[in-house]
Amino acid sequence: MLFMHIVTEITDRKIPCYFISPHLDDAILSAGGLISYLANKTDVHILTVFTEASSPPFTRFCRKFMQVSGYTDAYKFFRDRRNEDQKVFRTLHAKCKHLGFVDAAWRKKSGPRKARKFLGQFLPEVLYLYPRNRNFRSGRIVKEDWKLMLEIENALKNYVPSTQDKVVFAPLAIGNHVDHVIVRDVCAKMYKQAVFWSDFPYNQGKNTSQEFIEAPTTLQSRNLKMPFVGAEIRRSGSTLYIPRPNDRGIPRRRIKNSGLDFFRWDKNLKQKKNLILGYKTQIPTLFPNKTELKIVPELYYFKPTPGVSSPR
Repeated sequence: MLFMHIVTEITDRKIPCYFISPHLDDAILSAGGLISYLANKTDVHILTVFTEASSPPFTRFCRKFMQVSGYTDAYKFFRDRRNEDQKVFRTLHAKCKHLGFVDAAWRKKSGPRKARKFLGQFLPEVLYLYPRNRNFRSGRIVKEDWKLMLEIENALKNYVPSTQDKVVFAPLAIGNHVDHVIVRDVCAKMYKQAVFWSDFPYNQGKNTSQEFIEAPTTLQSRNLKMPFVGAEIRRSGSTLYIPRPNDRGIPRRRIKNSGLDFFRWDKNLKQKKNLILGYKTQIPTLFPNKTELKIVPELYYFKPTPGVSSPR
């Protein structure tokens, strides 16, 4: 089924939509145009997975990240992030739910030994699963997070009904942020017809784009051996190439190999920019100079219905 047919069916039949967002700004950053278009036409639910910090001591990255936004207290930082997230979605009359899992940058190892605990007072990084920026942007999910993925799956079952028609949207995890990869892989397992969005602003990065354009990648973590992860796509042995969002001539044959099709969404982009500016705690880190906030059309990847041809 063509993407516009999906959108038309959603609005005509008022099919509920569920956007599974890794962090408190991701759904609007990547899908804000579509969300604002759908919000007054059907029930739109945003389920944000990673919405909490851990307790001190914090890594150098966490301290610096908060400092850029003017914070030293992680509790207040995440409280304000949750509040602004709720405020943004209230303006759209969309429902948002925070699932309360700890963000990767703040996620600690469970049950550290006494020696590690002691060392952690002086070098907090030894207490963390992903102690540095490069660790949680590697796309590699540590084994200790496998249990977390099952907990996220169970949490989603409480909020996304299994018996009624619905459309579920999830990140494609461009940029390899481990939290995005986790959400993508959980959704790929749970929702066989999930629609995946291209992650903004990660999809604008030179290195990220080159990695996904030039090298094939499956919708699963390369190091993750859990049998359910990306099962729908791995069973077909398919390969997915991600096109650069600002390219006009997108090589469709590359997308077809994945069994997914793609669609460019360019409606409500002005509204989307205003929504992004509502995340005041995040603007300093994402867009230090507001003139850098250039909104591009959104890209969505979905599984066409068999027998329905894709647009040329």
